[in-house]
Amino acid sequence: MTLEKLRQCATVLILLTALATLTACADNNQRGGGRQQGGHKNGPPAEAYTACKGLEEGAIVSIKSPHGETLDATCTMINGKLAAVPKGLKQR
Repeated sequence: MTLEKLRQCATVLILLTALATLTACADNNQRGGGRQQGGHKNGPPAEAYTACKGLEEGAIVSIKSPHGETLDATCTMINGKLAAVPKGLKQR
C-alpha cells in the first residue's frame, strides 16, 4: 500500500468515527438523555417562556431565580419560542 492510500484510509476512518460519535450524541439527546441546564432538561424552565409571552425578541423582563433573587433577563428565541435569558448567561 502506498503512503497516499494509507492517508486516505486513515482519513476515512477518522470521518467514520466522528460520524458515529455525532450520531450517538444526537440519539442520546432525542431520548431525553441530554445534560440538565438550570435543573431543567434540554432548555429553559416554563417560567422563562411565560415571562416573554406576548412580547418581542429583545424585550427586557425581570424573573425570579430558583434562589428567590430578581434577575434582569432578555427575551431570546430558543427552539422557536421566546424565553427569558438572564443577563450574563451564555447560550449553548
